[in-house]
Amino acid sequence: MDTVLPLAMSKISWDAYISFYVEHTGKSPTRILDANNIKLEHPTAFLKTVERGLDHMTFSFLAETSLEALVDISTHGALHIEYTKGLKNYVLILTATLSDWRATFINVSIPTVCYSARLVMNNCQIHFESAGITELFTGLTKVPYQDGTFTVK
Repeated sequence: MDTVLPLAMSKISWDAYISFYVEHTGKSPTRILDANNIKLEHPTAFLKTVERGLDHMTFSFLAETSLEALVDISTHGALHIEYTKGLKNYVLILTATLSDWRATFINVSIPTVCYSARLVMNNCQIHFESAGITELFTGLTKVPYQDGTFTVK
């Protein structure tokens, strides 16, 4: 129960982005990447090239969880949710911009939200962290709960 898997993320057309940007600004959008030795393939590369990168990238996850968690996530979160009744629980597709994921992590990982909803959000956050997308959590601190889940503040 409460399984979470990455499903999709924005794919940047680097050729189009670089040529258009250079043509219209006279400079490369990847100069900061070059200066910091960041490869275009890195998940956060695009985020480093734009000021409000969190608003321009979307990520989707598949999750399997309870009806109570579905209600809590949809009530407190800022995600686009597609769901269907599975064999035992609900199967969800959770999609949002990185800005909306950040807001959802803050708003769903609170004590009044059910354990399963916090667990789904915690697992999504762990996937982001393991992919190196740390910009999402700048200024936030993990605070553990006794049940093994955590909140971010």
